Amino acid sequence: MSSEKNLKDADLLENANKGNPKAQYRLGLMALASSKKKDINRALNWFNLAAIKAFPPAQYSMGVLYDKGLGVTENKSTALLWYYAAAQNNHAKAQYNLGVFFLNGIGTAVNLEEANSWFSKAAQQGIKKAAKILEILTRAKDSGLKYVDKVKSIEALGFSENEN
Repeated sequence: MSSEKNLKDADLLENANKGNPKAQYRLGLMALASSKKKDINRALNWFNLAAIKAFPPAQYSMGVLYDKGLGVTENKSTALLWYYAAAQNNHAKAQYNLGVFFLNGIGTAVNLEEANSWFSKAAQQGIKKAAKILEILTRAKDSGLKYVDKVKSIEALGFSENEN
């Protein structure tokens, strides 16, 4: 079984080195999951290679790395750009994160119209948190309440698969 895994890993590396963005992204995830601190740089490298080929999960991952300052200096404006690239390619979590950024003015000016638009797109793709935020924003707007108190604690999503 371990020789089968090594063969698959070798195929994955070969495909990644040939420029396959899915293979590059998978190697990035594997490096990210490693307990070795230096592997974050390998993850960053593989994600970047796949992201520049417009592979949405890798674009999203680059956004998370810059958003959280993992392996790079935290840069919310750069995170916003990567999230935007992924969101334009219909990546639901990136759409949600753009909503958070526009709602709270992270890396950009506050823009409730943009926030609502991105939360709507994310909700349509099954991000439950986005639907809840849209409800809160609608209630706050309808009742004349200042929305800020209700949404201050909303944070961008990360790498976890369970965040929706």
